[in-house]
Amino acid sequence: MEKGLSQLQLAQSIGHKSLSIVSLAEIYHNNQHFNIEHLVKIAYVLDVNICDFFPKYEN
Repeated sequence: MEKGLSQLQLAQSIGHKSLSIVSLAEIYHNNQHFNIEHLVKIAYVLDVNICDFFPKYEN
């Protein structure tokens, strides 16, 4: 949302024709999730560091 991209625009930017990969992964429907290749592409498209997708845990 911050980058102003729709789910369809993001999906197309990472090489998919429909938004289903994005929408299903967002809600974790039927265990659908992004793989590391998706995350690399999404980070590039959004111009963010891939580490931003992983929360930092403190013990």
